[in-house]
Amino acid sequence: MDPVKITIFGLSGLLLLWLLTLVAYGVFGYRMWQLFGLLRQGRYENRFDHLGQRLGHMIKHVLLQPRIFNERAIGLPHFLIFWGFMVYATCFNWGLVRGLFPFLPVPYPDEVKVVGWFLEIFSVLVLISLAVAVVRRLFFAPKHLHLSLDANLILGLIGLLMLSTVFGNAFRIVSEGGHTSAWTPFGSLLSKAFATMPTDSAHALANAMWWLHMIVVLFFLVYLPYSKHLHLLASPFNVFFSQSATRPVGDLNVLVLRKTSRPARRAGRNSPGSSCSAVSHVPSAGVATVRAPQPLPAVRSSRSRLFRRSRSTWSTWG
Repeated sequence: MDPVKITIFGLSGLLLLWLLTLVAYGVFGYRMWQLFGLLRQGRYENRFDHLGQRLGHMIKHVLLQPRIFNERAIGLPHFLIFWGFMVYATCFNWGLVRGLFPFLPVPYPDEVKVVGWFLEIFSVLVLISLAVAVVRRLFFAPKHLHLSLDANLILGLIGLLMLSTVFGNAFRIVSEGGHTSAWTPFGSLLSKAFATMPTDSAHALANAMWWLHMIVVLFFLVYLPYSKHLHLLASPFNVFFSQSATRPVGDLNVLVLRKTSRPARRAGRNSPGSSCSAVSHVPSAGVATVRAPQPLPAVRSSRSRLFRRSRSTWSTWG
């Protein structure tokens, strides 16, 4: 039976799914609009140049993540956790559209054998990676690692997603008579532990795993923009629009010093004619002149007092 064609707390499963989806995407959209408004307050700068270079830079550093492999202990597990999140996010949207519009002639992701096999394999790999991450946090945490409740919550939710997939397949196999399949290797193994379960109970638990999966992902959607894991959503844009996408490492543009005869306004500032009184910043697309930063008056006065005090001390001891 289709998991949305059931009644939950007196509500139609389809109606409940629509309500949860509208609330989750509404909160997510409102938060993203707030963050986008903060970005719009900054100075405009064209970052849509060299689209090919920017796209290649994003693919390399977001999808392939070469830098994460510098940490041997957690590099590969982090890579698998990231890709597990990406795969499940894609399949979630597929399943969500299928659930919201049950009249579509499209199967659920786990009903496609290749996709179901891929989801199971990734589930187990991600669970192993999560175990490595937990052991590292508990027993071998490096000094720079910030142990926060937020990170533990995210790891727990990701693990819940993976477990709901494997257990959901196991319960579905039991509800269909216990016929195992090579396309669901881990679900088939797990189903043997529930072989004596009544068919109706297994079917109900399979639907429960589907709903648990959907609710957890919708909670992710609401929670991520308010957590430190916002980088999962922001990093692709940050990397794409970064200056390092179009400039070599270490390039700080060109700084040209020029002379000026502008008189100093206060005592202690650069004297007229000083060669360091102004800095011309020459970027690739335009010229802007910026006044060089001057030392604060309080710092100058304290330095001069310190010098006078030390000179008087030396004269006394002399």
